[in-house]
Amino acid sequence: KKDGELYEYEFEHAKEPARKIVALWSPTGEGKKGETLVDLGGLTLAKAERMPLKEGEVPALPIAVRDGKVSVPYDESPIYLWLEPK
Repeated sequence: KKDGELYEYEFEHAKEPARKIVALWSPTGEGKKGETLVDLGGLTLAKAERMPLKEGEVPALPIAVRDGKVSVPYDESPIYLWLEPK
């Protein structure tokens, strides 16, 4: 997406393919930041987290769902969206 400024990968659960994780990040190495709109494809956002850089509990990201889509701020640290069936 966005001419190499944003990677967005979708992974599905091996035994329950309706459950997915979407990973987003900027691969540029130039400190780029942005925001992208992700269509949930009829799924529910179960949680959103930034890639942990140290041990311990990972704080959740406050991302609001609106009309089946989420606006996700991104940078070079991956963000993970856990999606589940309604």
